[in-house]
Amino acid sequence: MKVLLFSFLAIFAFSSCNKSYKYVEIVKERSILSSSYNEKEKEAKNIMAKNDSIAYLEAYKKFCISLKVAKEMKDAGMEFASMPIRFSLYDDKGKEVKVHIDNKTLDEVEKQITSLGSGIKETSSNYSQKAQNPIDSIKIKELIPLFSFKKDEFDPKGLTWIEPNSAPKYTNQNGMYCYFQKDIDGVSNFRIRIQYYAEDWLFIRKYQFSIDGKAYEFIPNNVETDHDSNIWEWCDEKTTDTTIEIVKALSISKSAKIKFVGRQYHDIRTITKREIKGIKDALDLYIAMGGAL
Repeated sequence: MKVLLFSFLAIFAFSSCNKSYKYVEIVKERSILSSSYNEKEKEAKNIMAKNDSIAYLEAYKKFCISLKVAKEMKDAGMEFASMPIRFSLYDDKGKEVKVHIDNKTLDEVEKQITSLGSGIKETSSNYSQKAQNPIDSIKIKELIPLFSFKKDEFDPKGLTWIEPNSAPKYTNQNGMYCYFQKDIDGVSNFRIRIQYYAEDWLFIRKYQFSIDGKAYEFIPNNVETDHDSNIWEWCDEKTTDTTIEIVKALSISKSAKIKFVGRQYHDIRTITKREIKGIKDALDLYIAMGGAL
């Protein structure tokens, strides 16, 4: 019976997809800094189906998958994971779809999803891989006091930038640090920022590192510039395989230097222990909150 039900759904959902629907999931998410909960709508997902009834069954299946993933995350101690509480389905005209599906059919869908193994975490399209990695609640509580949380009050997904307290407060300061974002879908966008402040321009083209005697090189996509009585040049980029390698090496380094290679000249600066610790803390917190690199 279960196989027949899902075969039926698959046949009509994929071979006769002539109507478009929007699946909207409403979740409950706990605040990072308090025990309060907020309801939020996740980004709408497309469903293609022959009619309203089949679309609703597909939507219900998505919701059951989300419930299962959320339960697994909670059981694993992922206290910042969002919990699905209900869903809505809309047709291509924006009208909410409300159909009657007998409880027996809905129960069959739910049982089928529940019976799936934990591999559902990898197959569910409702949760990104980055939000599914194990969350270390103890490590999070240990590191949170070392960071500032800057929430974008206009972002519907609750975008919050998480930066180490040791990061420079202004651009016209020498420094290097890592930071990242968190929203309703989890943590992502792990970034590196490098600031150079001096009397003379370098017009930086690349950065070279000597980390515990090993050499690394990073060519930024863009270097911003500004000036007053002195000059400052900085880059701020999402990490790549190259920069993650540098970040990981710095996080466990005993000594490190950075060479700012300019158009004609260069400058060399020792990376401070405070900067190294800040980079390590950012990397540790990102991973502890479920981030993947």
